[in-house]
Amino acid sequence: MADLRRPRRAELFAEHDTPYRLSPDGEAILHVRRGRRRDVLTLISAESLAESAVVRLPGEILDCAWFAGGRQVGIVASRGGRTDLWCHDLGDGRTWRASTGEPTELTIVDSDQARIGSLFLESRLGPTASLHRLDAGGTQPRRIATSENVVRWLLGVGDGLWGFTRAADDGRLEVVRLDGSASGHVVHTVDPPASLLTAVEVGEDDEHLFVHGPWPDRLCLVRLALQDPAATTVVASDERRDVQSVVVDPRTHRPQIAVVAGPRPTHRALDPGVAADLHELTDVAQTTFGIIGRCREDHRWLVALTGPDRPTRLVLWDRRHRERRSVAHLYPRLDRRRLAATTSFTVTARDGLALEGYVTRPPGPGPFPTVLLVHGGPWAEDVWEFVPEVQFLATRGFACLRVNYRGSEGRGAGFMSLADRDWGGAPQHDLDDTVAWAIAQGIADPDRIGVVGSSYGGYAALWSAVSGVPAARCVVAVSAPTDLVSFAEAVVGGTSPLRHLFRHRLGDPAADRALLEDRSPLTHARRCDVPVLLVHGESDALVPVEQSRRMAAALERSSARVQLHVVAGQGHALSPRCRRDIAHRVQRFLAENLLDAR
Repeated sequence: MADLRRPRRAELFAEHDTPYRLSPDGEAILHVRRGRRRDVLTLISAESLAESAVVRLPGEILDCAWFAGGRQVGIVASRGGRTDLWCHDLGDGRTWRASTGEPTELTIVDSDQARIGSLFLESRLGPTASLHRLDAGGTQPRRIATSENVVRWLLGVGDGLWGFTRAADDGRLEVVRLDGSASGHVVHTVDPPASLLTAVEVGEDDEHLFVHGPWPDRLCLVRLALQDPAATTVVASDERRDVQSVVVDPRTHRPQIAVVAGPRPTHRALDPGVAADLHELTDVAQTTFGIIGRCREDHRWLVALTGPDRPTRLVLWDRRHRERRSVAHLYPRLDRRRLAATTSFTVTARDGLALEGYVTRPPGPGPFPTVLLVHGGPWAEDVWEFVPEVQFLATRGFACLRVNYRGSEGRGAGFMSLADRDWGGAPQHDLDDTVAWAIAQGIADPDRIGVVGSSYGGYAALWSAVSGVPAARCVVAVSAPTDLVSFAEAVVGGTSPLRHLFRHRLGDPAADRALLEDRSPLTHARRCDVPVLLVHGESDALVPVEQSRRMAAALERSSARVQLHVVAGQGHALSPRCRRDIAHRVQRFLAENLLDAR
């Protein structure tokens, strides 16, 4: 029976950011357990599910991956600002450091894939990306390619380097094939704005591409023949929704599964051989799932099951025996807690546009003090999944609203483009209309509304504080841009791979300067008459902490009530441990202004 006590903060914000990697033969799973001084790489047997320690490394293990054959593993670990690559032999127990000789951070390319050859690693220095190859038993990765503005490296069917995609200076996405020349040649281009949404995979014979992007409006999967670019075939599409992602066969690179967006994402079998698997995995009540690992022969899948009140757990799906076994509960202490229920809703915006979202209510009758949680982007998306912050607030008396306002992913490029160069405009009205719907439904108390968000969501929260849309009694802004002019100048005018995205979605700092200045919360700080909590990572490379510091100073000058909390050592995305600490600070702030103020 479920425990009626509300879940504790430490139970909701467990350290669950560690990777799980299924071995190429499907016989074991690599896992990282966090320690105070040293992280531990462990091995879980796919047969017995017994877990044993493999190696302890100083610092934080960032990622790990299998070499072909399943005997050796590669590990990327960070300590004292330095990132190192370590290798471990599971047979003889040896551990050694493998260095690129370059003073840059390393990431493992496609670490969740079952490789048949070497490991590939990427290093970046400014706009320049280099790809390195490390063979099993090697001590130093060998650099095999270098280029600027690389978006993604592309590996062929035989796990060799095929090429890469890169962002051109004019915003186009270029697909470059490396065919023996140092620079390769462009075999396909995608013009903006479609280029901002396009991903590419190499096809089953290295002579076809699978292009995932707008075709023409909804995100679809298209097969493109390099020898005859006019010969295109739509492989997966939906009339109303985006194809969010595609799962390909690890041996042949042929698409097997299309994941279609929706209030609850659905999985469609492109290969009849996986239809029965999808049916059985979909049959788990109130959850959706994602395949996060597959063995090379595809007979075992590592699957994550999640739902708003179903904390994420991992299961090993054996396709041969039609058997599902539990591997790990990412929030183990929540198994016997009662969590708040979530339902989906549709609301009609003032201009007739249908918006979809989720409401999570605390026990008892409404109306409730209500928190509008605004996702970032604005091109991100709220989905049917477990979100610790939502349950933390809902089990403490707050109703939580989440809505996919215009500009969100999931409903096509046209829907996403409705927010272009209109921050603080129509998307903000969508938030206001959602709150009005919740009030009319008896869910939200109109006198106790708070707005909370991170990144763009933090911007939207601040905009509500200075514009009154939607009306709020307090706001919380995490990692928020407050001066859109200086933010656009830094991102659009720099070397970030995101510069074309922000130029198109936010605006050009020169051509759109007047609009950006007018839509900046900093410009209108004097209008703010509600309490504000600002939270920012001191090492945020995308939205500098100065954005929040300047906003706090402007609010103080206008006698507004403002708190600024700068988090040392944190970037734009806060770590799970930091999120746990910030959640407590946010909950106290909301309680003071929405619960205690009644």
